[in-house]
Amino acid sequence: MAFGSTLAHEQGYGDDVWAERAAGASAGCERGTFVAEDAGRWVGMVTVLSGAYNPDGSGPLLVAMFVDSAVRKTAVGHALVQAALNWGRSCGFTRITLWVTAANVPAVRLYESCGFQLTGVRRPVSHTPAADECEMVLHLR
Repeated sequence: MAFGSTLAHEQGYGDDVWAERAAGASAGCERGTFVAEDAGRWVGMVTVLSGAYNPDGSGPLLVAMFVDSAVRKTAVGHALVQAALNWGRSCGFTRITLWVTAANVPAVRLYESCGFQLTGVRRPVSHTPAADECEMVLHLR
């Protein structure tokens, strides 16, 4: 429910798509992916997609945010968001937008604590139209 895609949809991509995503996320300002590790084990990740991926062209989108439940509330989420914001600043973006499932109160609180603000814009979650997601934005300085 918390993600804009489903496991089945993502599993439908071939290795070539995943290789292209990994290569594209490792340098430049088209997209960035950041991973949190604990003793060599991935415990979180976030991706930021440039404005070209945002339908209204208003700047990059923070997507694919995930923190392992075993390390939630240990600042891993904050560190991942800060890495995404630093990437945005280094690329010269002036804002970053995200969409969060309205019922995911802990995620909304995390993003608010990092400086994101709810815009009041809501839309149905694409794979579960009965659920809503809320737009949040952070203006980079």
